[in-house]
Amino acid sequence: MLCTGERKGNAKVRALWYKQSPFHRIIPGFMMQGGDITHGNGAGGASVFTRSFEDESFLYKHQVGSVSMAHQHNSNKSQFFISFVPASWCDGKHVVFGQVLAEDLMHLSAFEAVGSPSGLPLVRVVVTDCGQLSGDGYMAPAAPSGKTS
Repeated sequence: MLCTGERKGNAKVRALWYKQSPFHRIIPGFMMQGGDITHGNGAGGASVFTRSFEDESFLYKHQVGSVSMAHQHNSNKSQFFISFVPASWCDGKHVVFGQVLAEDLMHLSAFEAVGSPSGLPLVRVVVTDCGQLSGDGYMAPAAPSGKTS
């Protein structure tokens, strides 16, 4: 739902989705973090549910390109991170729920290059578009109004 924008927002957010949200933290040799759809700086986030939700499964391990929930224990909202390296220290702490496609892994080094030891990005990096992959691996377009067709 956060990729398609099908959920309406509130006074803080027009629609609950990632489109145009920044990656507020990029640490070379570790990860890039985004998904703060309320503040854009890591201090916020929202859930499509009425509150944060519990961790679901620690089945998958953190590898290059893993997409994981960024949170404190059982307090998931919209923030996520993408691993630049295998990150075994995150296994059992952050739920892996996705993977960057193999043909797109090469782009991670460009994002990593604009990170800093403090995590503050050297340039603004944003999610320019988002959607849901169909069964054939192609992204179905998100409706601009926040509604799905």
